[in-house]
Amino acid sequence: MLAFERDGAVWVAAADGSGAVELVEGVDPCIAPDGRRIAYTKDTSPANGVRRKSRSLTWRQGPAGFWPTSRATNAFGPVWSPDGSSLLVNVLADKQWNLGLVKADDTAFRYVVKPGPGVPSCWSAAWAPDGGSIFCQDLESLTRISLEGKSSGR
Repeated sequence: MLAFERDGAVWVAAADGSGAVELVEGVDPCIAPDGRRIAYTKDTSPANGVRRKSRSLTWRQGPAGFWPTSRATNAFGPVWSPDGSSLLVNVLADKQWNLGLVKADDTAFRYVVKPGPGVPSCWSAAWAPDGGSIFCQDLESLTRISLEGKSSGR
């Protein structure tokens, strides 16, 4: 199965692209490793601001509840861990973009990266295959970061 966005909606199709089905309004789809769940971003922006919230749905069962990151007014781009137990999500807090981690069962939200002095921004986050760290970039360098927020170099 593959997931993609088209015209502001999340779609799924067979691996060869056949049988495309529109699932829900949203963007940034990411299929869980088990192939049964999809995380995505739902834009709930009013006319005068931006509000994006990360959500998930179980294939063929409809939208699930918001994750704890939805308490933020701007969160996007969820990415499943290799074992499907957690998700990374970009969260706007304290006027800066942070990288958060939340368990797939909607518990234990915490920040992995909060940029500041000596801590670069973390964009395009991708999990390391072992699920114990992530890779991200700050528009200049690629960095590996532990789930405790420690950089192992650029």
